[in-house]
Amino acid sequence: MFSKAIGGLAAMLIFVLAVSALAQQSGADRKKAAEESFRKMIEFIGLDEQQATEAGKLFEARFHELSEITAKVQSGDLSQQEAGEQLAASFKTYREKFEKLLTGEQKTRLGQWENQTPARAGKKRSDLNDSERASQQESATGRT
Repeated sequence: MFSKAIGGLAAMLIFVLAVSALAQQSGADRKKAAEESFRKMIEFIGLDEQQATEAGKLFEARFHELSEITAKVQSGDLSQQEAGEQLAASFKTYREKFEKLLTGEQKTRLGQWENQTPARAGKKRSDLNDSERASQQESATGRT
């Protein structure tokens, strides 16, 4: 009986470590995807080198803040509602600082960028019709 308990604890420990490793990996994957999307956005809207550097600093600070909020939710230190409020405030601050870097034309291009995909316009993929899904897939793969 004692060996079964030890075996069960060992299996549980392995499971916890595996889940933890996957969570860290998915966090790294999320950051990589966010960085790639950010890079494409700054190219699309035409930031110069200085603007891109400043925007990169804002991106890193915001990503760090989002990670902290996520960790607080996962640890139970922050409710979903509180997290939502903090995320909204964080986005507003980030957006104001980011837009200060842009020219009028770049702000127009930013609006175009945000309207390119449903996620940027606040739509879920499941809310799209077949034509919109096909268009989104073509945009994502670079085919038009």
